[in-house]
Amino acid sequence: IFVPYPSKDLLIKVSAIKIDSSKAAKVAWSWSTTGVAPYAVGTDAPVPADMLVADTFLIRSELSVSHELMMYLPGLSGTEAKSLTIAREYFFRQRLGTEVACKGC
Repeated sequence: IFVPYPSKDLLIKVSAIKIDSSKAAKVAWSWSTTGVAPYAVGTDAPVPADMLVADTFLIRSELSVSHELMMYLPGLSGTEAKSLTIAREYFFRQRLGTEVACKGC
């Protein structure tokens, strides 16, 4: 049974990625729930090939949460708890304007 994940283990990272005319993708700013920027400004940023368009701006969001999974196999005695991390990464392009600003990043 999956129950709602506790928010204490939820890690969120948000990064702005500026892609220049030569298709070099660099971090413009980043933020995380830890209070520490996860990526340094100006460092290379991974971008999926289909989103690597010259002179554009992307937002990358990453989230992860740990989950305790009870393992039970018929025919075996006992149960075992396994901890796993569920993580996702999403890329977004703004619909209006040319860049997205972050105050306090």
